[in-house]
Amino acid sequence: MTTSVNSNLEVPQNCRAPNHPILRLAFKILCIVAVSQKSLDHWKDTKNKEWKEHVSMMVNRFQNSNITAGLVLATTTLFLSSQPPIEHLMAYNSSVSYIFAMVSFGAALLSVISGAAVLVIYET
Repeated sequence: MTTSVNSNLEVPQNCRAPNHPILRLAFKILCIVAVSQKSLDHWKDTKNKEWKEHVSMMVNRFQNSNITAGLVLATTTLFLSSQPPIEHLMAYNSSVSYIFAMVSFGAALLSVISGAAVLVIYET
């Protein structure tokens, strides 16, 4: 328990987990989703082997995410720019389908942009 207290002192004040139990749980969940760790303590020393393995894993994850988002962009573009082969079976030329396709397009584009930005940050 003392090691987490000592390591917690090295983390900047604005990067520490909140004291409120619900906010602390939310912080841990966001850390797991964002950096695959329960806290931000692993950023103390960026020259060790664990950090380099972490960066490699995160870069790989974002590259896979960018590939998936690129495929979603291409598929959405295809649906938006073509006529359905069987209109009564696949009516994706209705206005609701276009709204969902544009939302998907925007989300995939945002994913590619933010993923590319994170890759640039991690690799520099």
